Amino acid sequence: MKISLLPLIFPTGWGLTRPDPNNPAVEQALGLPLEKLEERARNCVTCFLENAF
Repeated sequence: MKISLLPLIFPTGWGLTRPDPNNPAVEQALGLPLEKLEERARNCVTCFLENAF
């Protein structure tokens, strides 16, 4: 039996949506540009998967 991890790691699988890139409040609230936030999110998921499996 093969299990797909894609629904677990794909953001929409968690009910999350990408912040609107035209919303300056996103960058102001977090203090980082969207590109940096996406990189940090990918790193978190990668780290989780490396430690979980």
